[in-house]
Amino acid sequence: MPREKNKHMDIEDRIGIQQGFEAGESFAAMARAIGVSTSAVSREVKANRAPLCAQAASAGIASSTDFA
Repeated sequence: MPREKNKHMDIEDRIGIQQGFEAGESFAAMARAIGVSTSAVSREVKANRAPLCAQAASAGIASSTDFA
């Protein structure tokens, strides 16, 4: 069901996006699940994801510069 126009995402929406992202779902599938547009999910992921180097550091993955 479509949500009210100009309504901000709440924490449940963001958790749903995070779970979908971790499960490898498409933005379209995540959008359908929470009732927003695909572009809204895309913008939310882009605005709130950590840079790849920060993700790797938090996961304990060595960067290519560690192999000198």
